[in-house]
Amino acid sequence: HHFGELPFVDSRAVTYLERALQLAHANGARVGLVRYPVSSRYLAGVPPDARTGVQELIERVERARPYAVTFDGLDPFSVRQELFAAPDHLNDEGAKEFTRWLRTAVETVDSAEEPAE
Repeated sequence: HHFGELPFVDSRAVTYLERALQLAHANGARVGLVRYPVSSRYLAGVPPDARTGVQELIERVERARPYAVTFDGLDPFSVRQELFAAPDHLNDEGAKEFTRWLRTAVETVDSAEEPAE
């Protein structure tokens, strides 16, 4: 499989991400982090330690709130094989549907954060 022998989650990349989130927050930027969809076939090939590493990373990032909002596109799409051109790539229809889903998710967050008139 293409996961190889290297750690699935590079600790340096996590450190860079966390620092970027802190800097964004310190400068008043809003950040949206997107977990993109992959098929259930792809997920079946992910080693358990890699799944654990990714889940731990997501939890660390979510604890960084209010620095970022996480949009998790994995669950709404992973079981819908017809939306994938390859196990880890959406086809045209999948990309369109994911874009609609993400736009709605962002709009929902934006409207919830707008100050009352």
